[in-house]
Amino acid sequence: MTVTFDTSVLVNWYQAKAGFASAAATAAGGSGASGKVPTAPWNPGVKQPKTSALVSAALSGKSFIDEKAAKLDVPNASADYKKLFAINQGLVTLQALANAANDSKTPAYQLTQIQAAFDRGMNELSKYVQGTKFANFRLTEGVVNTAAVSAAGVGVASDSYTTAPLVSGSADTVVSAFQGTVQFSADVTNPSTGNTTTVNFDLSEMGATPRTMTNVTLYMNDKLKTAGVGIRVQLDRTDSAAETATVNGKTVTISASQPQFGFKFTGLANEKLAFSAPTTAPSVFIAQTAGNPDPDGKATTNDGVTQQELLKLETGSGADAARRPGDENYVSGRVFSEKLPDGVTAVHATATGADGSVYMLADATGTVSGQPIKGAQDAVLLKYDSAGKLIYTQTLGAGVSASGASLAVSADGKVAIAGAITGELDSGDAGADAKTSDSFVTVFDAQGQEMWSDRQGATGADQAQAVAFDASGRVYVAGKTQGSIGGGTPSGGWDGYLRAYDTTGAVLSTRQFGTAGDDSVAGIVVNGTDVLVAGQDGGSGMVRRFDATDPRQMSLAATRNLGALGGGSVSGIGLDGAGNVLIGGTTGADLGVGTTTLARGGGLDGFGVKLSADLTAGAGDAVAYYGGGGADKVTAVTVANGQLWLTGTATAALPSLSAIGKQDGFVAALDVGAGAVIYSQRFTAKDEMDAPEAIAVDTGGGSALDRLGLPKGTIQYGGSDLLTAATSLRAGDQFQIRQGSSPTPVTITIAANETLDSLTKKIQSAGLFGVVATTVTDANHTTLSLKPATDRQSFELLPGPDGRDALQSLGIKPGLIRKVVIDKKKGVLPADKGSQTYGLHITSNLDLSSKADIKSAIDGINNAITTVRAIYVDLKQAAQPKSATASGSGTVPAYLKSQIADYQAALARLSASSSSSSSSSGSSLASLFG
Repeated sequence: MTVTFDTSVLVNWYQAKAGFASAAATAAGGSGASGKVPTAPWNPGVKQPKTSALVSAALSGKSFIDEKAAKLDVPNASADYKKLFAINQGLVTLQALANAANDSKTPAYQLTQIQAAFDRGMNELSKYVQGTKFANFRLTEGVVNTAAVSAAGVGVASDSYTTAPLVSGSADTVVSAFQGTVQFSADVTNPSTGNTTTVNFDLSEMGATPRTMTNVTLYMNDKLKTAGVGIRVQLDRTDSAAETATVNGKTVTISASQPQFGFKFTGLANEKLAFSAPTTAPSVFIAQTAGNPDPDGKATTNDGVTQQELLKLETGSGADAARRPGDENYVSGRVFSEKLPDGVTAVHATATGADGSVYMLADATGTVSGQPIKGAQDAVLLKYDSAGKLIYTQTLGAGVSASGASLAVSADGKVAIAGAITGELDSGDAGADAKTSDSFVTVFDAQGQEMWSDRQGATGADQAQAVAFDASGRVYVAGKTQGSIGGGTPSGGWDGYLRAYDTTGAVLSTRQFGTAGDDSVAGIVVNGTDVLVAGQDGGSGMVRRFDATDPRQMSLAATRNLGALGGGSVSGIGLDGAGNVLIGGTTGADLGVGTTTLARGGGLDGFGVKLSADLTAGAGDAVAYYGGGGADKVTAVTVANGQLWLTGTATAALPSLSAIGKQDGFVAALDVGAGAVIYSQRFTAKDEMDAPEAIAVDTGGGSALDRLGLPKGTIQYGGSDLLTAATSLRAGDQFQIRQGSSPTPVTITIAANETLDSLTKKIQSAGLFGVVATTVTDANHTTLSLKPATDRQSFELLPGPDGRDALQSLGIKPGLIRKVVIDKKKGVLPADKGSQTYGLHITSNLDLSSKADIKSAIDGINNAITTVRAIYVDLKQAAQPKSATASGSGTVPAYLKSQIADYQAALARLSASSSSSSSSSGSSLASLFG
């Protein structure tokens, strides 16, 4: 969450300076004794309490808002001043707490107390502002707007599909990717009749015609027209405008780059379109972090600029992917490297689906694809097509924090994700300790709609680390725990656990296992009625086989110790399709498992182990190592085509692969039993730094479709219309609407099956006759719009409880909604003829949980303080009206000089108390006053 200074709080002051009367002053009328205004407690002549005293008072339980403590030095002054000064005192105390939390000298033990006091103060401030009436102005915690439109919404099905750019310069340039054998098919289905027409394309049919974008477009349209289908192809042109930049104090113009061209398939609103190719090869999808996280090598600075990417590589001897425009780190077989949405900070798992889609489970610390998160961090499921187009984003909706760890995709398209959560997931479900992590598992249907979720906690911290489906749709989750879970007996340190769920999410049984040391889980696979769990017992690799013939009574059937890993780790487990188990990871030592089929390179190396499915020792047991002479770390593994696929990082040469950058990524497919490297590739990213995080393989995902930027399978758009699928909303989330002067707000609660249409009807049927709720649709999304019914009506949007705030998930700022009118003499006035309205611009989720949160809290509180002091200046002007007005030239009137002095005094105090941590510093804001 980022909060910066909002200059709209000074609009009235600016209007006064520009030559208009202050709208607030005009609306306020007289406010206090004529010509006399109480001295503001922030004036330079007033003694200010020390920050330490404010913190001590807050920690001792003293109230933040106390009207009785607000002293006025003018008899019979308006009560508004006393209320305003009381709010200021509360804000200054909150500011002191935030600054104390930001101070490196503050003892760690005191931070928890400061956070608790800050939360109490925010709650007290909220209740006071909501419950207090002012004589000469109106005040809301949030913003003041003429309408509220949600930033988050539901995706709109498109009539077209646009590929990535395939060539730059001219549409008549011969495209290298179109040369050679390029064959593919399009299945066009008429939804009303169910009839499917297959159109086969073979670019060799173009004969001597140059294979340019223009000519290939004409060729495809001829084939489609002849087949009698309505789908058509267009050229899609992308132009970039010239830009300017300042270099050494001089303005430099950066010329526009050459236009780029791709394909655009239209008519998808009337017909379904699916692509396939006769010749395929395995394709690899790797989620990676690109960029140098620490350019200056100093841990104390935060100068790294990294981004999350999805990389696709074609494999095999026939890999012929061509370099696309703007691909700066191309290697052979590279199809694309797609930047993931902003807000994504790490990817923990990837998997491919039967429809050719790619799923990723990531962590997010900000808005992802237009979906704001409610807490500090959330788990996010992203679905892409095989061409790198985002299909949908599904945000879990954790109230405080969630982190993903593992995902699995069933044969019928269901998706299970698992990880750790702190605080609420569903209403009233914060676990035994709201600040201790619990395990969670969530299952989505093929449309991305949540089917069920379960949160299970131990007596201590725990987290799910691996998840898998069995053939009947049951779900198995494995993880680690620091206490007893499911009635199990702790062995000491971190233990492992295995839990079975039925298809409805009911827990069938739980088994806890481990040693006296710290144990963990890295992967899980289901083999008929057996469930195999791989991980680590202390520093050794370990595999366990559980008999799940009756999932309600799972029993440990066998174990196999892989040996000490020498500082390495196990990354995953899978089945090769021939009755064998494959396990991969990193090791710094020789493993005592069967025959060594590939020797170690030295230092840390990747490894692959092959064992029988029952884990008994046999002649077929083997271990193969992959690495060079440096520290080669495997970060993720998967099993496909009977081979073990490894990805990770390397800084020195690998077998047959020389170094490219400072830290490269690599992928290698091992036939462990034969001791053969079936495929390997090395790659790098921006800043010559690459860190792969997850890997998935589609055994038929590479084909001629890659050369045309087309996806495998049916063109897909968006996900569900349910708000709980399209946003971070969860059933039970709430917000409130207070209409006009009504003291009682109406609570709006989100249902599990809520859509935008049902939400608008719910608001309209709640007796809120002054609120017009509609939906607004653009080319990509449908969103919620809330407006006053008439000029004379207004309403206030109030946030729901912490962690359950529906406004935050919808991307709507709380505050007052009213219409305005423009008066040539008086400026901007409320259309409802009421007094002027101010917004403190405070978000409901300010807290001090992290350095970033602390900075956001300081910025937010400073915005609110500036608003309070702006109100005081307007009230002062109303009480001391002047006949003179400011003009564009000439001498500034004395009253305006007084206003400027008041604002500068307020800003000076603000700047001094917040130092450089706030974006609303006195030096930067004083320039606004000229």
